[in-house]
Amino acid sequence: MAKTPTRAPLFFKAWRKSRGWTQDYVAEKIDMSGSNYSLLERGEIDYTTKTLTKLAKLYGCSNGDLISRGPNQTEDELIRLARDLPEEKRDQLLKIAKTFLN
Repeated sequence: MAKTPTRAPLFFKAWRKSRGWTQDYVAEKIDMSGSNYSLLERGEIDYTTKTLTKLAKLYGCSNGDLISRGPNQTEDELIRLARDLPEEKRDQLLKIAKTFLN
């Protein structure tokens, strides 16, 4: 299977900073040199699906999270999830959410 490199810093730095980790720490955890991870985080080199998967596992998120949102954007995720629900489930979710406000 061919690699699918993509060049973009995305949210790698935000996820790393949210954990209080250094670039060298993350690089070691994903079997990459610190200098290459720095380039990756700045979008100066391509990432592969394999690298993205290692990062997602390290951060406890999905590959999609790393390329679509920062670690603190749960509101956006909730909205996306709600939109994907059938209408009757959305109504149930809204009722449940309102109970937290009372």
